Amino acid sequence: MNKMVSAVVWALFSAVIYLLLVEALSPWLDLPGLGNIGFTLVFVLFAVLHCAQSNGWKRTGLFFLTASTISYLLEEIGVRTGLICSDPNSATSRS
Repeated sequence: MNKMVSAVVWALFSAVIYLLLVEALSPWLDLPGLGNIGFTLVFVLFAVLHCAQSNGWKRTGLFFLTASTISYLLEEIGVRTGLICSDPNSATSRS
């Protein structure tokens, strides 16, 4: 990968660290942050670019496709059957 992608990865890593500190220090300091959705977007963009820089775009795509498919399937199984999380207080409780 070129130096530009490396610089973007480092900038995104710094942003992730800053956003984690914003959340950790929120009881004492009111620092500007991006909220939950903004943090998720920054973190995913960092993860994808870092993985692509380390392993290449083909393996990155395969990894994220596999991870999202497994995550979706486990979510569906858990919601429909309650087998994944059998907490009686969860939203899938049938009592």
